[in-house]
Amino acid sequence: MTIERMIRIMAGFFVLLSLALGVEGSPIFVSKWFLAFTAFVGLNLLQSGFTGFCPPEKLLAKLGFKRGNGGSCGFDGSRCSLPDGAAAGRTPRHSSKRSSADCRGASEMLITLLNG
Repeated sequence: MTIERMIRIMAGFFVLLSLALGVEGSPIFVSKWFLAFTAFVGLNLLQSGFTGFCPPEKLLAKLGFKRGNGGSCGFDGSRCSLPDGAAAGRTPRHSSKRSSADCRGASEMLITLLNG
């Protein structure tokens, strides 16, 4: 599991937990001040997106987690990458880690999203 994926999991977990502890209707409500932690996690994600600085990233690297290439939602660009001009209809490159059909499907979805 990559550092990027672990950070997403941790952020999602902490947001859900702090909401459960901070919303009065929750069966495990403790205090509304737990909502401040939700805001803290959101602000940290926001600043990390702009600055690239993320304290948990440093900690996870020291714990031995491998760095990813920034791919999100399971699409790992190192396994299947789009060459220059792929939006013009050229065939994507792929490695043996995935079949060409997987790469083609992922790249076609990405091209469709980018072209709107």
